[in-house]
Amino acid sequence: SVSNLEPTSNPSKYEEMYDNGINLLKQFLNYIPVLTRVHPSETLKGTPVLCRVLERFDVAGVGIVLNARLESGCINVRDSLFLGPYTDGSYQEIVVKSIERNCIPTNQAIAESKICMSFRKFKRDIPNGKNIKRSGLIISTSPRDAVYTFIGEVKFIHTKTVYRQMSRTLTVRVGRQFMMNIGTVRQVVRIIGIKEINRKNVENTTIIGISIGLIGKILFEFVCQPAYIEVNTPLEIDENSFKASGRVVEIAHG
Repeated sequence: SVSNLEPTSNPSKYEEMYDNGINLLKQFLNYIPVLTRVHPSETLKGTPVLCRVLERFDVAGVGIVLNARLESGCINVRDSLFLGPYTDGSYQEIVVKSIERNCIPTNQAIAESKICMSFRKFKRDIPNGKNIKRSGLIISTSPRDAVYTFIGEVKFIHTKTVYRQMSRTLTVRVGRQFMMNIGTVRQVVRIIGIKEINRKNVENTTIIGISIGLIGKILFEFVCQPAYIEVNTPLEIDENSFKASGRVVEIAHG
């Protein structure tokens, strides 16, 4: 009968294991430090502000409004910052009047967010001030050097339509101009020299161009105005006859 069956295990053994497990769990939880909530702005104190301008608007009754991406640091209302560079490489001091994030007013913005800002002390008579969106920066430290020339490691390739139509290799020659995207900077650049082709130094040779399909270190120059760029920033070129992609490898000051 069922009443004559003997238990196959010892219940007290499992109770003892359960009690020991609970005690060990309690000890483990006591060793874990207490977490304190720290606002992200506290961890960003002392980090320089670097904000890249994406768009510029002139709003009636408000003034100049800039749409920008905050890459580092923290911005508060009434902060004093620098905006630039302009065509002559200069910056102007501005004071943040208001901040909006996702169309909601806020008093503070932290890194890795897109924001819109209006300003006090915004000078409208700066030469070519409307073109600040091409390479604009909002920074908290002293103005950073804007440059005209830089070296990029670029690979040129054919577009599909051109590749099918052409029977000879296209050459991108020194002096050619085209639109280039370097991060948020979008400007017309000019090729003023070729340093390397497929990792071979050709700086002191008579080569005046690079064929499509090769990788080269090219010396570029901004045509419109100087811009602040950083090493290893990706760059892209999209023309009708060719495309190119690469990165900035050196800033050629002066």
